[in-house]
Amino acid sequence: MKRIIYSIFFVFTLVFTLSSCQDITYATELKNEKLLIQEFIQRNKIKVITELPPDSTIWNDDEYYLNSDGLYFHLSKPGVGAKVSLNDVIIPRFKQYALTESPDTLSNWTTIDYAFLSQYKFNYGNYSQSCTAFHQAV
Repeated sequence: MKRIIYSIFFVFTLVFTLSSCQDITYATELKNEKLLIQEFIQRNKIKVITELPPDSTIWNDDEYYLNSDGLYFHLSKPGVGAKVSLNDVIIPRFKQYALTESPDTLSNWTTIDYAFLSQYKFNYGNYSQSCTAFHQAV
């Protein structure tokens, strides 16, 4: 009986160990991701800018700003009112894209069409409430 239990345990451990092996390293995944982003930029004729235009400038549809952390974003409409201050409530609007040539998603999800989406609201400066990218884009 013990022999059967040990055999089953050994086979289970062996299968579990071998099934978790992958040939792709994290470095390779990062390299492939950067390549995918560059292909998306070329395919969609996106102009990448590394300096923010003045506040009053209206961005062209093909202009995307690349910051020092590797975040790309496009300002479609400047904000109105006072400048953002620490702890101001921010509700970001964004579009989610599939980067592959033949998108692996059925549709692109967006928050643009919703009048108010409290799910993503956060206080500016409080990094525990949202991702760093939202703070950088503000």
